[in-house]
Amino acid sequence: MATLFWGTNLGNEGVLYGDFNRLQQQKQEISRELTRRGFNNVRVTNWEISGHKDGCYISIAHLSHPTPNRWWEIIMVSCDGNNVPLVQTILNQARNAIRFTW
Repeated sequence: MATLFWGTNLGNEGVLYGDFNRLQQQKQEISRELTRRGFNNVRVTNWEISGHKDGCYISIAHLSHPTPNRWWEIIMVSCDGNNVPLVQTILNQARNAIRFTW
């Protein structure tokens, strides 16, 4: 059985609504920070940032918000087995990596 956790953040004031190039640059910064913090196989696409750590898969998506200059940032983490503390740890590590880049 797999364990799945997710979290959302509202922020990203540095990226203007519709500024796709700036958002892509920010995604690259996040991917570098995730790699620096031990995540592997980190990939950036137009839709998400994904990677692996300690047997867990993460996916980070940025969705537009009705308020100008804001984005919803959705982080999903899935791990094999029923290890809730591991999933929570990986989610917090991804959040900390993202916060470091903004």
